[in-house]
Amino acid sequence: NLLKQALENVNSLQKESSSLATAVEMGDPKVTLAQAMIAGQKASIAFEATVQVRNKLVEAYKEIMAMPL
Repeated sequence: NLLKQALENVNSLQKESSSLATAVEMGDPKVTLAQAMIAGQKASIAFEATVQVRNKLVEAYKEIMAMPL
């Protein structure tokens, strides 16, 4: 359940980043380049953190499966 929430959060951040980048490209005066860059970095960091958590979960699962009964 926590992983699902994290993925939804990452997805939300990526959508926001994309919309801000598009707004900057279209010349929207309400959105600055700095806002778009910060949103992009937030999305990137959140994605990387989620990937690291997934990797740790997979690693833990493999260790558990390798344990003798």
